Amino acid sequence: MRVAKACFAGSASDEFRGRLAALCNTDHLNHEADRLWWLGDPQALEILREAIQCNPMDDSARLRAAFISVSDYLELRELNEDEALGAVRSAESLFKNEADRACLKGLKQLVDARPSDAAKEFRRAAAQRPQDYRILYWLGRTQSMTADSHADNDRACQSLQHYAEALKTLDSSKSLLRDSAHFGAGEPATLSKTRAALLHNSTKIASDRARCGCALVRLTAARKLAAEPARRQEALRIADSVLGGATDLCLDQRILALDIKGYVLFEKGSYNEAKQNFEKALRLDPSNGSIQVSLAAAMVELGEFDKTRERMRNLLSVSGRQDWTDKAYCIYAKAEVQLGDTAKACKLLGRIHTPLLEADSISDACGCAVAGTD
Repeated sequence: MRVAKACFAGSASDEFRGRLAALCNTDHLNHEADRLWWLGDPQALEILREAIQCNPMDDSARLRAAFISVSDYLELRELNEDEALGAVRSAESLFKNEADRACLKGLKQLVDARPSDAAKEFRRAAAQRPQDYRILYWLGRTQSMTADSHADNDRACQSLQHYAEALKTLDSSKSLLRDSAHFGAGEPATLSKTRAALLHNSTKIASDRARCGCALVRLTAARKLAAEPARRQEALRIADSVLGGATDLCLDQRILALDIKGYVLFEKGSYNEAKQNFEKALRLDPSNGSIQVSLAAAMVELGEFDKTRERMRNLLSVSGRQDWTDKAYCIYAKAEVQLGDTAKACKLLGRIHTPLLEADSISDACGCAVAGTD
């Protein structure tokens, strides 16, 4: 206790020094830093610096500091790149075993924005220590980051494979975290279980993020499929699957799934179902002009001409020119034709800028409006 108290002086507030002085040795400091980090408390790194000051050869503290420093850097906290790399380099000289050196190399590659290379290093480390929850967590995290960087149509399958691997490793780490034996031999059982729960929750957050990213890749592919008439049913199945199986789905992705589903149903002629999905999407994002236009297109097909006119009038009065503006004018004109105001329809068609959406004559306004929505 005397040694611990001596090394705390002059580095933190009186209240904080009091907390540190209550801990008996650097092992307790390490465990306390772990607990605080999983809680998102920035003092975790400060505690580890105190532990290193007390015992410069404490490899456990330096390894923890490397992990936490890189995590804080990736999460855009106050640490800069040099500080994160410095924490990793200060630990490298103390570790000779292959697993820890692979972890440290992986951390450096994360700072260098190379998640694919980092994932390879954490995979090497996991092969050496398959029961190490920290390694499994970081393997899952890096694979998730790799999948994020591949979230485009052409690499959707590869991204899904990365996410599957991420979820598998994160789930494995969660099962290990349920065992309190991983959190310090000799600690009171209640404290160990508390820390296990904290780590479990943090891993669940990472797992949820991976699932969210997986949904994005699937929806990106579905959006491409929806544009191909022969594959629209496949796009609909993906959207239904995402909406039905992801209670933790990100808001933007839920909106995208509803939009894709509405579009496919509209193209199939299921206008009422399409309308229902567009309405659900708008409840989540009322200001989304593109979905408002899609909803109006379904309303026209259902004969709701007055409501369509009012919706498009309101939308176009408050919005500048957008990529959906010409389509909105076309749908607005179609509603006016059905309501008998062909002069107003002609005026609206005259505001269309895109040649593809130009109307040949006022008598063709209805047909041109339909063509403009495709």
